[in-house]
Amino acid sequence: MSRIWCFAQIILLSILLTNPSTAADEFGYRDIRLISEKSAVSHEDKSAIIAIDIELAPNWKTYWRSPGQTGIPLNFTIVDSNNVMDIVPLWPAPNRFVNKRFPSLSTIGYMDRLILPLRLVPVRNGQAVSVVLDISFSLCNDMCMGAVERVGITLPIGIPKRTEEAKIIESWLARVPTKKALDKFRILAIGNRDSPEELRVAVCYLGTDTGADIFIEDPAKTSFVAPLDLIESQGAFKLYVAKADPSLASNQSGVAPLIGTPITLTFVANDLIHEHKSTVGLTVPDRNQFCLDR
Repeated sequence: MSRIWCFAQIILLSILLTNPSTAADEFGYRDIRLISEKSAVSHEDKSAIIAIDIELAPNWKTYWRSPGQTGIPLNFTIVDSNNVMDIVPLWPAPNRFVNKRFPSLSTIGYMDRLILPLRLVPVRNGQAVSVVLDISFSLCNDMCMGAVERVGITLPIGIPKRTEEAKIIESWLARVPTKKALDKFRILAIGNRDSPEELRVAVCYLGTDTGADIFIEDPAKTSFVAPLDLIESQGAFKLYVAKADPSLASNQSGVAPLIGTPITLTFVANDLIHEHKSTVGLTVPDRNQFCLDR
């Protein structure tokens, strides 16, 4: 760790000790730690759920894995570990924070608090696990800044008991999108050759949430942070239009994913959170056939 970074950390610690509330408001977050839903791992456990818990200052935001052009997603690296083979992040459904004046400067993420569940897979069952992570993340309010923190956790071998944090971890796990096929739901992305900046998204959704949102990801990281427009609604059939951000600093600026491009669609409603992977199609489906038997 550099002398400059250590000196900055000392200054930050001094400010926090002097006035914790004011410092949290200034630096965007009040606490970051690793938490676990259980106090130990048993001999039979093939994995364990821990979580990154970031308590933000009021009205501060941090970002989803695909935050838009102005955001930087949270990232973590393993600094040290014992009996850890893999750590898999389970991203909860995000929110869209709309900039009404400049829609392309909207962002996707979380406000006030983020609990990011992690599935920890041990190398050997029946042994304790421990891990130390360096976590880098960005925060925004009226200004934006980055932070790097080192946190760790140890789960001994023993009889697992629910921790105080188990309930809140479970509530965030409930917002992790399901990926299994559903009988009552269908979603499809369609390109538009006449308007290369557009991607149409057809949905068969029988729920009642009129404020449902769809988050779009593709390998080129095309930005779709502006809200989607609902251009057709007939019964369970909904057709949305998303427009690629023309200000994105990449080769895909203002161009939606082409036909055949792999794509991930995350549908978020109050009664359904679903992640669907497919490829961009060519034609809008027949609304009646698309929702047949759904």
